Amino acid sequence: MTDRDERIRQIAYFVWLDAGSPEGEAERHWLEAEGLIEPDPVEGKTIEGGASDGPKKPLPSLTETADSD
Repeated sequence: MTDRDERIRQIAYFVWLDAGSPEGEAERHWLEAEGLIEPDPVEGKTIEGGASDGPKKPLPSLTETADSD
């Protein structure tokens, strides 16, 4: 798994939690997470508009839990 894929996996996890942890929607959460990160410069993909514009909110790491608040 590439570093980019690992980051997408982490973001997708938090998207899933935020959605209420529904079953059977992993692909939707993965695609949403892909749209929230910067494009991979090796692949040359670009994202126009949307979540890649403007200030970025830092995402919690997987070691942080919902109970840590």
